[in-house]
Amino acid sequence: MHSHRSSQAKTPASAIRALALSTAAAIAFSSLIMSGCGLSPEAMKKERAAKLELFAKTVTEHLLDKNPETLKMSITTFMRDEVNDTERDKLQELKIIPDSPISVERIEQENAAAGRSNTVSVTSVKALTPVEQDSVKFQVIGTEVSKVKEKVVDTRPFNYELTVLLNPEMSGYPRLTDLKGFNVPAATADSSNQNKGSKRSRRKRG
Repeated sequence: MHSHRSSQAKTPASAIRALALSTAAAIAFSSLIMSGCGLSPEAMKKERAAKLELFAKTVTEHLLDKNPETLKMSITTFMRDEVNDTERDKLQELKIIPDSPISVERIEQENAAAGRSNTVSVTSVKALTPVEQDSVKFQVIGTEVSKVKEKVVDTRPFNYELTVLLNPEMSGYPRLTDLKGFNVPAATADSSNQNKGSKRSRRKRG
């Protein structure tokens, strides 16, 4: 009787151990299957290139967005998810992007009141350095059509160079680390501060 109870008491523990071992084996087997079905180096390179090209295109669209309905989301996403801290600080110092949420809201309201909007067409995204590297340079070419109250007032071609970082520690989320070719501030820049700065410099010269 005593031995029967003892074996009953031991059964749950042994069952748990057996379940743990079978689960570990199943996980190991699944990992083996997954690695066996993994992409070839060429396919992985292609997938990485497509991801980085899409990122470079999206970043450009976010930077140039003038539309009151989407401007706030574009610049918030850019600053939060798409650019590293050093480059963000540099772009804010250059007045290419706003330096505060209040600035974003003011630009949004000004564009809405003036009826300003735009359409950004990216026609080419080309890697200038090997996509296998952690840091990749891209040339992004396209056209920005500016509108006031739905009427086209300006058509401006652009040609930017973006450096994008994506290394194994970044969990598949790239970041912009350098931007070249932005000769004029984007629509998301704090133009009021820039105008004040230019007025001050003119006064000093006079």
